Amino acid sequence: MERKNFIFLSSEVHGTSYNITFTNDIAGYLSNAELKYKLTYEREIYDFVWASVDTGLNTNLYFTFSDTPDRRRSLVIDNNRKAAFFLGFSIFAVPPRKFSNKHHSVRTIQLKSFQSLFF
Repeated sequence: MERKNFIFLSSEVHGTSYNITFTNDIAGYLSNAELKYKLTYEREIYDFVWASVDTGLNTNLYFTFSDTPDRRRSLVIDNNRKAAFFLGFSIFAVPPRKFSNKHHSVRTIQLKSFQSLFF
């Protein structure tokens, strides 16, 4: 491919954990983790404007609510979400070619991004 087109295969792991306290002094811990397999295509639109399309599969590792920080011991809610396909679009700017060094091609500033999930 020429330097105006790039294709990437990647995987990402995302996880969050929240300590939640309700008004009647009931506390719990919400935890989730997911694994994304992603294919990204990037194309130069103009010297410093690029666009990208991301697609892939978002798989659930766990999504639980428990009453202790150790989610394996005291589950209150265990959710087995199915995998979902996703599609995302981005437009971003990079420094113009006249400012970049020929030996260093990393130049990215994210401007706008949109992502949607298909279930």
